[in-house]
Amino acid sequence: VKAAAELRLHDADELPRSRLYLRARISFARGLRLSTPLRGDVLTALMDWHQLIGAALPPGLRQRGSLASEARWMKICEAWASVWARRGIPAGKLRERVVAVDGLWKLASA
Repeated sequence: VKAAAELRLHDADELPRSRLYLRARISFARGLRLSTPLRGDVLTALMDWHQLIGAALPPGLRQRGSLASEARWMKICEAWASVWARRGIPAGKLRERVVAVDGLWKLASA
């Protein structure tokens, strides 16, 4: 039994270490959300989050109404696309995704 336990402990040392992956996600309506890539680096994940939240809640936010909401929505989409562009996603694919999500947002906010 002792030899088996020692063998298991030895094998456990050779197993790959677990990794923690993080992403930022911002939700607007039921089923409508934008997520950043999964990141193994905490600092990069926090930078992604900061970019999204900075677009969603800019300093001095005082405007209300549909025009302010539309402008904020566009800034969030731009920030989201920028995060994914740094990950290497082609601009054409990002535009397609923004157009699709924009249509859903307009339906949800109507």
